[in-house]
Amino acid sequence: MSNSNKSYFEMEDKYSECTLVCVTDQFRCEKLIKAGRLLADKTRTNLYIFNVNSPIEKKTDFSALEHLFNVSKENKAVMNIFYGKNVLEVLKKLVGEYNAVNVVTGCPESDNSILDSFWAAFPGLDFYMLESSGKLKKVQRTVAAV
Repeated sequence: MSNSNKSYFEMEDKYSECTLVCVTDQFRCEKLIKAGRLLADKTRTNLYIFNVNSPIEKKTDFSALEHLFNVSKENKAVMNIFYGKNVLEVLKKLVGEYNAVNVVTGCPESDNSILDSFWAAFPGLDFYMLESSGKLKKVQRTVAAV
């Protein structure tokens, strides 16, 4: 199949592993996408952007999601939106299905953030948060004593 007959997704799917960026429906998440692109280039991985929503939680800002789709495309990434009643379980499933080795997220906004459970579920994965300075910071996780 020539390049002209391949979809955007097929042309950009160069590597077997991926960097996964988790975004919400906020315009400021474009910083996560751009940081994810740098990390994907550095680690020679594909870049996927995911937005996972619970259909019962809140109203979605579709204008922000459209903006993030455009930013994803500009950064040679594929963005997908998923819906599920249990957002954490959807995220966990996607990590395996997409063979993620790096995951970029925002910072937890509360003590009982879903991110803490997400990070704990994959001790072998590299998780990164975007600091307010714009730098990626590797998430340091502690292992509880047995």
